[in-house]
Amino acid sequence: MHCKTLIRLCIAAWLLMSSCVLIAKDSEATVIKSLKTKQSDGLPFEAFPDGSKFCVAIFVTTTCPIANSFQPELETLRGEYESQGVSFVQVIPSARVSAEQAQRHRKQYKITMPTLLDPQQSIAKSLNAKVTPEAFLIDGHGRTLYQGRISNLYAGFGKKRQSATQNDLADAIDAALAGEEIVTKRTKAVGCIIRYSK
Repeated sequence: MHCKTLIRLCIAAWLLMSSCVLIAKDSEATVIKSLKTKQSDGLPFEAFPDGSKFCVAIFVTTTCPIANSFQPELETLRGEYESQGVSFVQVIPSARVSAEQAQRHRKQYKITMPTLLDPQQSIAKSLNAKVTPEAFLIDGHGRTLYQGRISNLYAGFGKKRQSATQNDLADAIDAALAGEEIVTKRTKAVGCIIRYSK
């Protein structure tokens, strides 16, 4: 094979891979943007109600101790930002959690934001969620602006700090509301691994 031909093939392959990456980036959160479904309590759900500018989706499970320990902080964040045009929703990516279990979990941890059941894990797959809890800040165009931990309260699995020193999700929301560039767009979330069905 001539060197020029090889170069052309390499360039064509690179362009093809680049276009695939761009498609993935453009469509990664559109399922949240257009999502209209029912909550675990049967009430209708819309990701961007009443002209909300952003949506925060947090993946949780009912039995993950790390996710459960963040519930009070998540409620505080909702109380602070919902009036500023940020909607919040929790997503349970498991077929093993029933609506009744989700409702008991909501009552136990005093969760007031909507909860969605994701038994087919379609929402989790579309966003490439890895663990619970993991947070996603999504804009009105369906783009993921931030993905990762809520804060650095956990240095590792089973390694909890007395208090967080970095509040990554809140920082990302503040920057987005101010129309500023989000400095840290992705962090590694610490939590319980999401087991995807084959």
